[in-house]
Amino acid sequence: MWKTAIVAELRFNDDFVGYSMGEDVDFSLRARRRGKLIMAPAARLRHLQPAGGRPDGFRLGYFSIYNRYQIHRRGLTDRSWRDVAAFAYAWSLDTILMLRHLMFPGRTLSTLSELRGRLRAAGALLRRKTPSLGGMD
Repeated sequence: MWKTAIVAELRFNDDFVGYSMGEDVDFSLRARRRGKLIMAPAARLRHLQPAGGRPDGFRLGYFSIYNRYQIHRRGLTDRSWRDVAAFAYAWSLDTILMLRHLMFPGRTLSTLSELRGRLRAAGALLRRKTPSLGGMD
């Protein structure tokens, strides 16, 4: 839970518009510098999907890597090589686990599309370029 004044002051990160995976983690990491965070396990929320639904597999894969990288970079201001290695390990393991969806015929194309998006974002980040969706944004 966050205090209303902190939400109004910090605002949610506009970089996550369109695909908001991790938006709450990013905000919580920034808000914790202003005071205590409180967990409310009994709280419930209503998640409303946008009219267009979830993004396509490529965008989903792309932003799953790009947004996690942004959160990692901003959340750990004094990152070490160990932090970067742990991030790369976690991303690799998550991608390997995602590949299990290739065993299901109905998920093959979307999984390959998501993998392509993840590889595009990872490649751009490794080259230290601002990731681009290659004309798809």
